[in-house]
Amino acid sequence: MTARRSERTRVVADLAWLAGLTQVVFGLALLASPESAVVAAILAIVAGTLAVVAGAMLLNRLPTSWTTMTFAFVLSIGASAYALWVATPYWWGAAVSGILALAGLIIEWTDRGPRPSPAPGASVRRSRRPHPPSHP
Repeated sequence: MTARRSERTRVVADLAWLAGLTQVVFGLALLASPESAVVAAILAIVAGTLAVVAGAMLLNRLPTSWTTMTFAFVLSIGASAYALWVATPYWWGAAVSGILALAGLIIEWTDRGPRPSPAPGASVRRSRRPHPPSHP
């Protein structure tokens, strides 16, 4: 029997895998290029690998998976921004992986905040249950 997961969990994990694989392929393409930016390529490969691992952790419901996912997305965005700055001829790969990581981060943190509490002066409606009969 499979475990029940929320749709948001599935979408975030899928985006992590897609962004991670895109970033790993982009990093390998950067290494193979004639004017290789080695630091940007290694950073992209590490960030992409971490995103794929975090996606697997999320689907397996490990306790630290959401924190690891946030760290992986932020690292992917940073690696993409660095690659955009250093390896401008290959801007498309950095832009695609950065946009996917940003979308995953936004979806991950959407609707995760605390619920708003009622206004200080507002009355809270409570259900009235009859008191049990008293016995003398």
